[in-house]
Amino acid sequence: MASKSYKNTTLSNYIEAQQNASQAYTFIDHASLQVASNFQEFDQPVAILFEDKDCTACEDFHQNLINRADVKAELDKYLFVRFDAYSDQKIIGFDGKLTSPRQMVKDYDLNYRPGILLFDEGENITKIDGKLYSFHFNTVLKYVRGKHYQYYPKFSTYLRARQAELLEKGVDINIVD
Repeated sequence: MASKSYKNTTLSNYIEAQQNASQAYTFIDHASLQVASNFQEFDQPVAILFEDKDCTACEDFHQNLINRADVKAELDKYLFVRFDAYSDQKIIGFDGKLTSPRQMVKDYDLNYRPGILLFDEGENITKIDGKLYSFHFNTVLKYVRGKHYQYYPKFSTYLRARQAELLEKGVDINIVD
């Protein structure tokens, strides 16, 4: 008989409970990552990366996405911080209230690791809650940093416009890299 755990827990909590500690992911350092615990201090766009010991896609995210020169160049325009999604570390959110990475994961319904929240002027503009290829990742970073959300309330609309713009300029878009 199936456990029907879905009735009593979230997917991320179920996965956390099922993982074997010996297979734990070890956080990878990245030159663009900064330290912050009070988000009221920043006017620039903020990218908050959530990883955890159970992350099966985090190593790939580091090796094949955020280490690309084009992605690094875009991330360098952000305050880019990382938290352990299971951490109860006290941080001050954009609203001035005390919270923790674990609570932010719940508040923003992040179910995938690595998960990313993108903020501009203290407002959460979007989240990345699944795997993206470099073109899409860079485009969502530009969407937030360039304040394109003011003209394109849906990222998908901006993405189509950006693709059309690049194709018109003769730029070959490789979405798989």
